[in-house]
Amino acid sequence: MRKKFDLKIRYNRSRLRLNFAMGILWSLLGVGYILSSNTTFFSYTYMVLGVLYFISFYCDKRYGYTTISNGVIKKRDNPFFNNSLEIKNIENIVKTSEIYFLKTKTARMSIHTTLVSKESMQKLNEVIDAINERIKAQNLTQ
Repeated sequence: MRKKFDLKIRYNRSRLRLNFAMGILWSLLGVGYILSSNTTFFSYTYMVLGVLYFISFYCDKRYGYTTISNGVIKKRDNPFFNNSLEIKNIENIVKTSEIYFLKTKTARMSIHTTLVSKESMQKLNEVIDAINERIKAQNLTQ
């Protein structure tokens, strides 16, 4: 039976805290301008930026950086677009100090390890090692 991974790779806490802090900062700046009767285009722009940072924080916390389930690796590049690869189609994995490159015949995905939490990094390494073993076994049989 095939091993099925159902795993969420989470962002590190510093990224989450930064997005939350930026949301507070921009929102307070916008509210300050509005309350000071100095309402301009920029005061509303600051409020919108604050809301966008809060949305980014929420999406990062809720959905994580990468999910692995049903034989597919999905990377959430931003709240609206996902990049996905089927694990069975991965032909090569290149590990550098900060980035893992997963390559198929038609697509490529990069996973930035500096954005991944320590707990999730251990799980990600286990998955990457399992995929590498499968690739090596396929190359030996060919």
